[in-house]
Amino acid sequence: KPISKVYIVKEYKDVNIIGAATLASLRNAVPDLELPFVFGGDGATALFPASRRTEVEKSLSGLRQLSQSHFNLTLRVGVITVPDLTAECGAVKVGKLLLEGGYPLAVFQGGALAKADELIKGNQEQYEVKDYPHVEPNLKLLSCRWKPMPAARGRVLSLLLIDPLQRMDVYATLISDIDRCVGLSDGAANPARYEAMHFRSLGELLRHDLRYQSSLKHRLGRMCDSVFYYALVKLGFFHRSGTLQHYAQSTAKHSDYRKFDDALRMVIDCSPDQVQTLRQILTQRREEYGICYGTHESDCALMTCFVPGFKDGQHIHFLDGSGGGYALAAKELKAQLKATHL
Repeated sequence: KPISKVYIVKEYKDVNIIGAATLASLRNAVPDLELPFVFGGDGATALFPASRRTEVEKSLSGLRQLSQSHFNLTLRVGVITVPDLTAECGAVKVGKLLLEGGYPLAVFQGGALAKADELIKGNQEQYEVKDYPHVEPNLKLLSCRWKPMPAARGRVLSLLLIDPLQRMDVYATLISDIDRCVGLSDGAANPARYEAMHFRSLGELLRHDLRYQSSLKHRLGRMCDSVFYYALVKLGFFHRSGTLQHYAQSTAKHSDYRKFDDALRMVIDCSPDQVQTLRQILTQRREEYGICYGTHESDCALMTCFVPGFKDGQHIHFLDGSGGGYALAAKELKAQLKATHL
């Protein structure tokens, strides 16, 4: 079961799209399996069977080509086998977290992902996936037809938290701290709100559709979908359809605004006072437990959607903060980690 790690730089909404597109590419390569997958804003990580390595590498190679040619983004794809990773850092621990809507999120713990990141960055020649020419990923199931969602309380905070010692009781304390501050348990901190979801303009949708695919067949199919759903929204039928209305209303329950992959990741809706209080709490916990953290503050959340179906448990919505989100929060986190290890 190799681990795939994808890195992306530059325009941030496009970065989110390509990061989430890895899931669509993996689904194309391995349609018969549900793969453990986590979206990190500017990249993604997944586990897949070694027997399907060729299919996966071809699909991700095609995505890398599309990322460069249509988004002007440099996509790096690396694969490392679990035995190799286990020899470096011990067992690769993975679990499953069911979102309220029933979609399964992978949970990684034990330091394997951080080690994979380090190894792939440090030895690209060994781990980089080779180019497979003339492969086009089908991104039909991936969309970002919704506008950025303004924060209900005023601010969207992208938050990364790591305990270098990986103490689960410390993570439990941090989650409890955040819950008391912003309200995790009642969903109040979730930036994905039904009333904040508004379709982009048709012109914008069609321009973006041209970037998702290269072939005329796939482009036309995607553009027809955009026109169809745009018409449903504008004519009022989208919200009259029980299935589509339930899909939109359940988006919050299918969003990944909080997750864990060797680090606690959250995109949360906060008031300015809550942001200040939370940063004070994190500073205190850093002094007390030696944790490291990174934050980025913006005024809205970005959402990228993977929608194989409209029923509960069939769709997932990846959230990040606008203007840099997780990527800029990671800069502060890395600076603290470096200071910790000096």
